[in-house]
Amino acid sequence: MLRGSNLENLLRNNIHGIKTTKSQFYLNGNFDKKYPLLVIKAYLLMMIIMFFSVAYNRFIYFVLIGILLLSIFIIFKIRLDHIFKTKLTQKVVHYILLLVIAGVITYFFKELTYYHTDVDSAGYFISLIVQSEAAIIAIVVTLSLVAVQQASSSYSARVINIFKDRRRNPDFFILMITYAICIIYGAYLAKIIKTPNLGNQIYTIVDPSFETYIWILYASFIFSLLALGSYILDTLEMFKPSILIKLLSENISREAIESAIKLENSNNVDERGEIQPVNDTIQPIIDVLQGSMMAYDYETTKYGLRIVENKAIQILKDKNHDLTCKEAIANRVIDYIKIVGIIAVRQEMERTAIDASHTLFNIGKVLIEEGLHNPIPLIIDSLKKIGRDSSTKDNLLDSSVQTIDNLQKIGKMMIENNEKNIVKKTINSIGEIGIGYITPQYNEPPVLIEHIIKILKEFGEEVTEKKWGIETGVVITNLGTIGLKIIENERITGDIENLERRVLISLYSIFEVAIDQDLENPVYGITSTIRNIGVKASDKNPSLVKEAKVYLGYIHTALSPRCLDVVPENLWIKLCKHTSRCEKDLENLIEPIPKPVLFPNSESFKIIFRY
Repeated sequence: MLRGSNLENLLRNNIHGIKTTKSQFYLNGNFDKKYPLLVIKAYLLMMIIMFFSVAYNRFIYFVLIGILLLSIFIIFKIRLDHIFKTKLTQKVVHYILLLVIAGVITYFFKELTYYHTDVDSAGYFISLIVQSEAAIIAIVVTLSLVAVQQASSSYSARVINIFKDRRRNPDFFILMITYAICIIYGAYLAKIIKTPNLGNQIYTIVDPSFETYIWILYASFIFSLLALGSYILDTLEMFKPSILIKLLSENISREAIESAIKLENSNNVDERGEIQPVNDTIQPIIDVLQGSMMAYDYETTKYGLRIVENKAIQILKDKNHDLTCKEAIANRVIDYIKIVGIIAVRQEMERTAIDASHTLFNIGKVLIEEGLHNPIPLIIDSLKKIGRDSSTKDNLLDSSVQTIDNLQKIGKMMIENNEKNIVKKTINSIGEIGIGYITPQYNEPPVLIEHIIKILKEFGEEVTEKKWGIETGVVITNLGTIGLKIIENERITGDIENLERRVLISLYSIFEVAIDQDLENPVYGITSTIRNIGVKASDKNPSLVKEAKVYLGYIHTALSPRCLDVVPENLWIKLCKHTSRCEKDLENLIEPIPKPVLFPNSESFKIIFRY
């Protein structure tokens, strides 16, 4: 029983192992790679069995059926772009397989029909094929022109170049050549058709050698129909915006962008002195994206932005290009992405606006990694524009937040690279977004303002720790402006105290870093800003005046040890006096607490408040 149980467990484990292996085979995708080979092996095995079980002539039918099935399988199951690199080569192989299918179908019809054709029937047959092909080609050309016109009006007139390009759209030209050959060949057969004359007897059937020509014409007609179906499917596929973008992106290259920039800089005058249109390879993609945004097609716009981003990054990372060329290309790409972001904001397409913001950041990140810092201010301006416009829309809060986050990331990378001017520009951009958001027209929850205050606080601590006085002053100024703007806006009343408290905390946190670094200059700006906020809030929220005075007291206490036993000319003494004056200014604005005075009365006590 023990041995039987062990054997049973062993078999069960083996079966489970086989099932697991098969599951992994399917899940890992090996089935898709080996499937064509398995089909071919199974077909060959079937052919061997059929060869020994049926007559020889029947075996030929099975072989032809197998060729037909394999050709169809290859066309629909195997992606030719994984085997052949150029689109023209893929199409040539594709049409060769269609020709094989047409030949096999013709052979079947030949075997199933009579071996001889009447002369009149052959003439009608040839005439029918020629007329059918002429009618079909006329309809195809007309519909193709209508389709091109519709695509150009929907997206851009520049997409016409795709349909004229033999490399990217070979189907139309192959179809035209096929139909032209078939029509010419059919007309030639109609001209030379005749009956065989054997002595004094005239037969009503065509010459046996002419039968072969008729079947060739029939095969070409089937091939032209198959090619027509392939052309229609490819044309319908081509009208998808994503396919148009993919085809248009094949023209994006360093040389093409450089040529467009050079022509624009020369006022569209070429080397021969003639005025030429700018053949910009990015503009057609932007045109398609604009059309997609009008239809609120998020996926297409995202795909187009990724295409432009990848092409730009490839050029920027290419070591063979000089820095000036890369910077010019980067500026051009940034301008186009900025346009997409602005249109997305106007259309209130939050996802697209976020995608544009991320695309700008990704390009900026590559520029910083490659040491190309000159285009970074343009990226900052573009992000500021997208973020500020988004902040004015009720439904684009997430877009504003993520745009500000991208600005913060770029600013921190610039801090690491010691680019003070760019850091200052980044801080000002974030502050401008917050200041522009605080308007009487909007009474939204202060999520964006809280986020901006938090980011400015982090920037302030970092630049103060690096002892960058000007940049620290920019942070303090933006925090102070936001604090004053919040108080001025009467409609934002629910969380005004909390927002102001965050501003005061942020200023005090920057002060703590400044005092640790022995920096005097930021202290004056911080104390003055806190005092101004307290004065501004005295009419609307007296409790904020008290809180501002408390933080000034903390600062005064922290400065006190530095003001002892030093000469009067020392700057710390002046800072202590300045802080004391700010405290007194706020103290004068605080109303004294009333003290109750009791006057006895025969009936009761009356409480009168005496100041």
